[in-house]
Amino acid sequence: MISNASLQDWARDTVPEDFEGGLVISPPVDLNSIFSGHGTALDAAAASGWDDAAQTVHSHAGSLFLRLSDMHRPSGQDRRNTIDDIDPDLVVGRYKEAARGALSAGLEGIEIDATSATVIDLFLESDTNTRRDRWGGGLENRLNLLTEVVDGVLSVWERERVCVRLSADLAGEAKDDGALIGALESLRDQEVGFVHLECFGLGEQEPVETLHQLRRLRAFFPYLLIVSGRFNFENAALFVESRVVDAVGGERHIYP
Repeated sequence: MISNASLQDWARDTVPEDFEGGLVISPPVDLNSIFSGHGTALDAAAASGWDDAAQTVHSHAGSLFLRLSDMHRPSGQDRRNTIDDIDPDLVVGRYKEAARGALSAGLEGIEIDATSATVIDLFLESDTNTRRDRWGGGLENRLNLLTEVVDGVLSVWERERVCVRLSADLAGEAKDDGALIGALESLRDQEVGFVHLECFGLGEQEPVETLHQLRRLRAFFPYLLIVSGRFNFENAALFVESRVVDAVGGERHIYP
């Protein structure tokens, strides 16, 4: 998680002098740090570094997407204790307003962070979403927050400028991937520009098995697909050349 005041410093330190274009996705910017109180008014001072960061990336012919994240901070040991206190409409409104701010700052797009420990992921997963309203229960209801956040951002940005980042356990050991597949299908129906799968659980898994898992997930989302994880260059090239993904994310930018 990065503070907004240091976003320009991050851009200066991250983009190398010999960088000659490409997609750069910022570290996660926490929505809680750029909104005052409990409203949806963007703190202009908190977001002041966005345009400077964009100019730094643009000076190297790059494109900057802002990764927006609403990180959940439980007050107790059990995350389920606080889910009923979260206002989904406020979450949606903040994503939409932050998307407007990023557009005004001259960035090229938005990445909606729905990876583990975010509020969106909290709503997606059956083991953490115990609500009994339209935001909880079956998978269709648990997808509502993601769907409405995406709709809000799409009302500001064109589809090809919107990305959603999801967690993917390619080893298949941690949990059932029904929520992930449901999210991919929902994003497909919304025609989101691209999805970024943040992969974990790889361990010593052979590249061919990872390729098989990626191919399986690819069937649920036909648009641009990025993956990132502990991949070496050879494996990254294999995934792209096999056409199961369109790009592989590195520490600094995206490799097509």
